[in-house]
Amino acid sequence: MFEINLTKKQIMRLIAILQVVVAGIDYYIDRPNPDLTSTIIYLGIGLLFLGISFSKHLTSGKTVKQADMTKNQKLEQKLELLTLGLTLLLIITNISDIDSELFCIDSSLIYLLILPMPDKSTKN
Repeated sequence: MFEINLTKKQIMRLIAILQVVVAGIDYYIDRPNPDLTSTIIYLGIGLLFLGISFSKHLTSGKTVKQADMTKNQKLEQKLELLTLGLTLLLIITNISDIDSELFCIDSSLIYLLILPMPDKSTKN
């Protein structure tokens, strides 16, 4: 489907930035009576990914090129894009409950950034 031409460290830092942005959106949505629990959770996840980006062991590995992707990896990307599209459609049609869809958008974007992971079953 598509490939990401970033290193694992760059991907982890991009996810950390994404978490800060999502925390800001979550805080903005709940602004009159903010429940800081979800905002703190998003910021905590962002700090976790930022910390992982400096680790040598957890960020080592190759990103898979588009030509080397298996059919299952391409299908996973297509299904995750479909999930992201449906979630955005839900937000457009039902603006009253953005908090729950915000979590779905966040997790879909993280999954798309982390994908495609190398397929361990094809290693020799």
